[in-house]
Amino acid sequence: MDLNEHRWGGGGGGRRVLLLHGLQSSGATWWRIASALAEGGDDVTAPDLSGHGASPRGERYGFRDFVGDLRPGWDLVVGHSLGGALAAQALADDPGFARRAVLLDPVLEIPEADFEAVLADQLAERHLDTARIQAANPRWHPDDIRRKLEASAACAPETVEAVLRENRPWDHAHLLTTRLEILGGDPAHGAIFTRSDHPGYRLLPGTGHSPHRDDPHAVLEALDARL
Repeated sequence: MDLNEHRWGGGGGGRRVLLLHGLQSSGATWWRIASALAEGGDDVTAPDLSGHGASPRGERYGFRDFVGDLRPGWDLVVGHSLGGALAAQALADDPGFARRAVLLDPVLEIPEADFEAVLADQLAERHLDTARIQAANPRWHPDDIRRKLEASAACAPETVEAVLRENRPWDHAHLLTTRLEILGGDPAHGAIFTRSDHPGYRLLPGTGHSPHRDDPHAVLEALDARL
């Protein structure tokens, strides 16, 4: 599938960076991270995954269906939430997909007993407004809120349900390898990834499920830490 892509930088001889967004999000929501990386000389690409943003809907939404739309050969791939799981799948299928992978609070496990409640919460996101997102995420920039609302509106409920159900049971911890770096937030602030014993795990204090929105400077520091 030809995905709609958002591009920053290029021509500076820096890293080739792929940014993968989460469920009901879009490539445009990476604006702060992508702009800063591009200013540092990186060539940054953030696609809208199938069924998201301006990309067409897919026929199927399994992890490998998403990964099949992505070209390999990156210096760095950064994935948030669903995008983190997809980055892990891509590296598991093709170790040459990227030289380095950083996952931001990836969703690799949803307990079966919680599945229907998680699905209901995801479907309810379409009814959020600026005030409710701001109240739940006081550290977000106003543009983060606006772009999140736009992305949620562009993602059909049928797509949300298909993504969750087609990857059920959501038990993908087998994709975790020592190659992966994990930037996790505090579960008390809504973070989901809890395997702090992973050798590549690093806690970003004060952040929740969206570290790149809660503390973009800390995320950028981590992305440059191993150049």
